[in-house]
Amino acid sequence: MPNQQDIVNGLRGKLIDDTSQGSFYGMLGGRIYEGQAPQNTVHPLAVMHMITAIPEPTFDHSDTWNLTFQIDLFGKRSKGSAALVVIADKLRALLDRADLSAFVNPGTVSGEFLNVNIMNTDQGAPVIEEDTLRQTSQWAIFAAA
Repeated sequence: MPNQQDIVNGLRGKLIDDTSQGSFYGMLGGRIYEGQAPQNTVHPLAVMHMITAIPEPTFDHSDTWNLTFQIDLFGKRSKGSAALVVIADKLRALLDRADLSAFVNPGTVSGEFLNVNIMNTDQGAPVIEEDTLRQTSQWAIFAAA
């Protein structure tokens, strides 16, 4: 049976799929973390958090999940908010209304989600936290087996 970690892995797969210099991954230097970043990590970086994960049983016993993710982008205050906004725009272009199905359990036969879609539900503005800028975005993910 598919589970929420499959979806987390799929989201991460989408974020790291394109490693070219101008990609979301490239602009962060690959610094994409789940839960929290290691102490003293160089900026910019991204941290993704699962906020909610709600399984929804169906009459035909297929699995569906509704998840909410938060992705925090962190940058140096000295670089200004414009640099962080460019990265946030790359993230939105990469994920908003994207199909993550190919990134969730690729190549498996049983337990594969057939439909995994993501939508940006809140795109915050950069806020100052001491010498750091932080921009938070929220994402809804629907997955159906």
